[in-house]
Amino acid sequence: MPRQRLAVVVVLLLAIAGWFVFGSRGPMPLREAAAQNADDAGAEAVPTENPFPGRFEAPDLNQGGQWLNTTRPLTFDDDLKGKIVLLDFWTYCCINCIHVLPDLHKLEEEFADELVVVGVHVPKFENEQETENIREAVLRYEIA
Repeated sequence: MPRQRLAVVVVLLLAIAGWFVFGSRGPMPLREAAAQNADDAGAEAVPTENPFPGRFEAPDLNQGGQWLNTTRPLTFDDDLKGKIVLLDFWTYCCINCIHVLPDLHKLEEEFADELVVVGVHVPKFENEQETENIREAVLRYEIA
């Protein structure tokens, strides 16, 4: 199995494991999670320490960049809650990034109800910073 396909499979398996652990509840504030755990145990909620060490809420996706292939910026609360979100960091001059696109497309088709792939273009070269060049690459590679 090529490395890029293996990487996609590993990320997907981790995401699916997270789905089974957290269900479709989506990100939950730590205080709310502590209260829920206390309710489940029949005790009073005392959020004195982090019940999920190492877990934090995902940052807002709208960091001021351009959004392509969507009518508006996506948010975790409105658009992605309860979904497995796979962030694909790519650049249109990277052959490995281009080779993984068919695998991402297959995953999107197979898990259409559970999975959302969000491509994050990270320019390496100066010409890759131009929005119109990125838009042309999205059309060229048929990225939906």
